[in-house]
Amino acid sequence: MTVSLKALFNKPVKAALRRVNFVKLLERISLQEPGKSYGARDALGPAFADQDQIARLAVDLAERAAEAKGDRAPSRHELQGHVELISCRYDWELHRTSKAAFFNVITHLFDTASLESLYVSKDLRELRHMDKLKKARDDGVGILYLVNHTSHFDEFIFDVFLDSWGLQLPLFAAGQNMMATPSLTRLFMLGSYVIVRKGASRSYLSALFHYCQALAEMGKPQGIFLEAWSGGARTRDGSLRYPRRLVTIQGALAARGDVLVQPVVVSYSRVPEDLDLSEGKSLWSWINGARLASGLARNPFSPLEGLASGLKGLFGRTFVGFGEGRHLSELKEEWSRDAQGLELDEFTALYAIKEIARDKKIMASQLAALGLGLAARRGSLDVVGCAEESLEVIRDYHGRVFDAEPDLEDFVRAKPMAEVVEDGTRSLRLRRIVGAKPWFRRRLPRIISTHGLSYYATHSDRRLYSPAGKENMVVCGAGPWGFAMVTLVGRRTIGDRKFHNSSLSLFDGDDQLVQDIADTRSRPEFPDARLPKNVFPTSDAVEAFRKANDVIIAAPPSRAGQLLSTVLGSAPELRSLILSVRGFDPLTHRLAVQMAWEAAAAAGRPDVNILALSGPFEPQDLITDKGGLWILAGPRRGDKHPESPLFRFGRFKVRESHDPLGVEIAASLADAYSLYGAYLKAHRELTRPEELATFVVEVSAEAKLLAMALGGQADTFDADSPAWLAEFVFGALSANRLATVKAAAQKGGEALKELVEEGATERWPDRGLLGYQAIHSAHLIAKHISLKTPHLERADKIFWGSWAPKDDQRADAGRWASATWQPGQAAGDGFRSVPRHPSPGAFRTSRVPEFSTTAPEPASISIPCRFPRPVADFHTFPKAVLRRFPRPCPPVAFKAFTGRLARPTVAFKASRAALAFRDRSPVRGPSKPAPVPADPRWSWHALPVKCNLCAGHPQPERPRFRGQIQKRIR
Repeated sequence: MTVSLKALFNKPVKAALRRVNFVKLLERISLQEPGKSYGARDALGPAFADQDQIARLAVDLAERAAEAKGDRAPSRHELQGHVELISCRYDWELHRTSKAAFFNVITHLFDTASLESLYVSKDLRELRHMDKLKKARDDGVGILYLVNHTSHFDEFIFDVFLDSWGLQLPLFAAGQNMMATPSLTRLFMLGSYVIVRKGASRSYLSALFHYCQALAEMGKPQGIFLEAWSGGARTRDGSLRYPRRLVTIQGALAARGDVLVQPVVVSYSRVPEDLDLSEGKSLWSWINGARLASGLARNPFSPLEGLASGLKGLFGRTFVGFGEGRHLSELKEEWSRDAQGLELDEFTALYAIKEIARDKKIMASQLAALGLGLAARRGSLDVVGCAEESLEVIRDYHGRVFDAEPDLEDFVRAKPMAEVVEDGTRSLRLRRIVGAKPWFRRRLPRIISTHGLSYYATHSDRRLYSPAGKENMVVCGAGPWGFAMVTLVGRRTIGDRKFHNSSLSLFDGDDQLVQDIADTRSRPEFPDARLPKNVFPTSDAVEAFRKANDVIIAAPPSRAGQLLSTVLGSAPELRSLILSVRGFDPLTHRLAVQMAWEAAAAAGRPDVNILALSGPFEPQDLITDKGGLWILAGPRRGDKHPESPLFRFGRFKVRESHDPLGVEIAASLADAYSLYGAYLKAHRELTRPEELATFVVEVSAEAKLLAMALGGQADTFDADSPAWLAEFVFGALSANRLATVKAAAQKGGEALKELVEEGATERWPDRGLLGYQAIHSAHLIAKHISLKTPHLERADKIFWGSWAPKDDQRADAGRWASATWQPGQAAGDGFRSVPRHPSPGAFRTSRVPEFSTTAPEPASISIPCRFPRPVADFHTFPKAVLRRFPRPCPPVAFKAFTGRLARPTVAFKASRAALAFRDRSPVRGPSKPAPVPADPRWSWHALPVKCNLCAGHPQPERPRFRGQIQKRIR
């Protein structure tokens, strides 16, 4: 409804703007004072009367560059067409008219101390580098203004500022989307050249590059907004963004002569687009704080003048200043000594943004926002004290990083903090960020817009985060879980000095999804959440993984294999691979850690440390910082995992484990049994406390049995290990509040089958769908290794019994089975092509698994023979695959843990020694581990063996559920 209302209001506003003739409107405004007198001054003369000469030089430079490289040059006609599209449309008469009109508009909307010294402090400290600029102008040296981008007014304020101080009009890059209104196009093209942001051809980029080069070589000034990280967009969270590599900067720096690189700082006390950028409000939010009613009341017979008077000083105080400019020759000399490996344009842009960070003004509204935010978090009423504390933090940062005091606006310097906070709060109240302070009781003003308050507070933050720092962390997957994960890690690292030289990227191969996140800094599932300023969304794998040291994969299991291949193939400096992937791959029925081991072995990357990250959380829990316990499992590098501090933040704690496979199995089976338990509870099969207790004991033992058969470790399922207990309890308690689980509990698998058919398995992490898939995958695996799991068997019949997957899913399942069990292989060989417990820094290429040194713990387990006989209801196997397995199977000898040989039809009874678990078993206390069998073909060693798939051996009846495992143990 909100989006519809916004569109309803925006559509007529945009339509009305298209009908306005802005040229005639400016002609009328230019006749008013003081702009009329100001426009009569034309000492500078025409700025770009020689635009045809600039265009010809750009075409010539493009042709020469193509010839020098030996490339096939575009035709001159094609290059001329691109340059004609790019070039400005300068009109001297229109320039004089618009100059006077813009002077009236800008000085009316933005407060300034004096019309003779626009937008500078009383001591003119913003102009301390003006002499260098004027000398460059007199010498005919090209000037490259690099400006921070906060508002659409930036360009117009800067143009009026330069003109008032006797400097020539520069050309700014304007996106083609800005040329939608014909009258606005005429005004923009006075001081702009056009760039195509999407779908630009190589010949167009060459023309744009050499057009900027021609401007610099002909001594023309040009302006580029540095914070163009997302298609030239303004800063959406108030932060100074690390500059992106731009063709326009590269072209200007390619000039054969010298160029002056001049940083420019624009500071606002009230940003016109504050709520538009931070909250996505409509265009009406731009005029928040306008006194239109009082203006009309004062001028009832002249409504236009009345409305104009109500806009007087709407956007408060504004300042423009110059940082220290450097000639390109100076920058090249410093760049030659730089050890970071940056390109020249990167080095130049980084120099400029650091100058801007040092010289940008600290305004009263920003200090008030900092004080109000800190007081609200603390539950304090001392806003003034919190503002003073925040100012001390700013001073400390500037002293450490810039070795200088922060540049405070004159009002902050001259007034006590109480008056500063009062003035800043008034600005925030006019902009609808906070409400009025209640007069009848002592409390803080009501915060109307949390993101708006954060927007103004962040404007005082001068920290810069690079997408190509010395160490790069990457989160793969821009879905809800990946977005929540990168938000958590971003908040963890943004305030820590240890990570100031680190970058954090969010990678996803979906270009449109990444672009939407980069533009809005949010996802539709979390409209109130914004990405931290140190997160850089990207869909370029080379850019994301170029210096990646730690990579977190937070994506559905169906995408894990593809992402693993991309990461291992694009990250040469990869150190740790953290798998925050929950569930089985629906096609191969494998876990993420199994796929990662195989992918690392295939890529020849034994140096990569593979870890599993799990925890009983929903994405919203990470966004809201509810807290909880993470499980980080994998080989340690030292006494502890060095990756643990990434997730130990706020209310979140970390427990370390050495069993990544067991941790992933525990999380997946917790979802499966929680869904199954919700079904039993809905059908009143689990009502009494003793029934629930028995169910928990049985499914826990069953999960432990399957996990150990696949290579997990017993202590992962101990009572003091949260890997299983926390996941299962969380899943059971949260099952009733999840829509998919609740529907599935009433209707069985019918409620989820339609979602799977529609491709809704990408709704991840949805615990209902995860549990639904985990039931089927775990059941297939258990049946394939002939492991008795009665609860899983019944759950599979309930949710999957009358439904078969699509043909492509059957085929994939068949490929998994045929690739796993080939006729002629030893029993158990090939089920995993990687070690069960790989040692740090080593992978085996052999198909013989590495055995653990302790005996598994189940009371009985059935192992398939060399030629397993297919089961009739194993419906995921296509008939072509089933026909490959002969029946009946020949006698095959197995060596059991006793060292005896036996035919497969002989069942070995489990001795009490095999039943004495390593942990505190209900049968006996702790016992010594059983010896490892010598036969390397024996995958499921030290277990009682029974082949129930051979010909002539009857299938056992399905056991009753309650007490079955205890009976077998007894």
